[in-house]
This record gives sequence, C-alpha cells and structure tokens, in this order.
Amino acid sequence: MSNSEEIDTVTKQVFEEFGRLDVVVVNAGVYTDTPALEMKPEEAQYINGVNHLGALYTAQSAAM
Repeated sequence: MSNSEEIDTVTKQVFEEFGRLDVVVVNAGVYTDTPALEMKPEEAQYINGVNHLGALYTAQSAAM
C-alpha cells in the first residue's frame, strides 16, 4: 500500500481488463500497540506509509 508504482500497476491492470474503474475503497491499515514514546522512527514511517500515503496513492492512481 505504500508503493505508488505497485498501486499504479494494479490500477492499470484493472483499466486494461475492465475498461474503467467505478469505485475505489481504500480499506487497508496497520496498527501497533507500541506506546508512542517507545516507537522507533522506522515503525512510525511504516505505519504512516500504509495508513496515510497508501490512501493518497490509491486515490491519485484511480483518478488517472
């Protein structure tokens, strides 16, 4: 979900196979039970990459 190139590849496959894309539901997310004060930067980047950037990249790709 956090790799825009992979999302674009899947979106293009949908357009090629079905000719259009009517609806996109961004329904992916990750969670950690690590307390905020103990969270490592890599963990926070992963969470934000999937939860926030994944939604953005999916919406951008669907709008092409």
